[in-house]
Amino acid sequence: MACGKLSEAFERAVRLNESPLKDNANKFWTPQKSRGDPLPARGCWSSARRRPSFLRDSSDSEDEIKTSLKRKPPASRLLTPCTAVKTPSAEDRDAWFLESLSDSTPPEKCRPDALRFRQHFPSSREELASILFSIFNREVFACKLPPGEISWNSRLISTAGRCFNLPNHKYRVELSLKILRNAEQTRDTVLHELCHAAVWCLHNCKRGGHGELWHFWVDRAARRFPKLPPAQRCHDYKHPQARKLTFNL
Repeated sequence: MACGKLSEAFERAVRLNESPLKDNANKFWTPQKSRGDPLPARGCWSSARRRPSFLRDSSDSEDEIKTSLKRKPPASRLLTPCTAVKTPSAEDRDAWFLESLSDSTPPEKCRPDALRFRQHFPSSREELASILFSIFNREVFACKLPPGEISWNSRLISTAGRCFNLPNHKYRVELSLKILRNAEQTRDTVLHELCHAAVWCLHNCKRGGHGELWHFWVDRAARRFPKLPPAQRCHDYKHPQARKLTFNL
């Protein structure tokens, strides 16, 4: 009697072990990985691989995770020219100052310290001539031109300016007080006359006129300041007594 009950219980246990429920349960159960199990191959995508901290709580799909891991371009490449601030160099500031003296330059684009020479030219013309000499001597003549006298002559009405060659390689520049009426004309005239002074002081040529040596310095100034009008032998400055005013030595 007892043996019959034991055999029946054994048969029920065997049938329970072979039931489909047990087979289905095995599909959802995976054994814990022991310390001796090999690690997944490097370079493969595996769910066992640890996610970055910013993706641990995310429920994104596998494709979205791969997209988020792509390297983004550096932030510097995303900057536009408007957001990048560039400090102008000393050379750029000199060019900006000279260009600001032109009447065609809008006031909002002018260098602030140059705008006052346009607005208050009669009271600041002497200071402007001194500043122009410093800029041109440094940027065009490589600081080789010795300082010379630059004066304003109220009696000079036939030419906008002239340069006198003095002994010991010295010079004197005279500017017309009645013809030069703005900062732009003064800028162009000072450059013209300083090119004459360079022919005498740096080349020891007393009667160079508007020859090759004078054009050499004119071309050098044009390369340094390409946005300025090139120096010419004469300028069409309107004046009651003359239509065309020339520069003389």
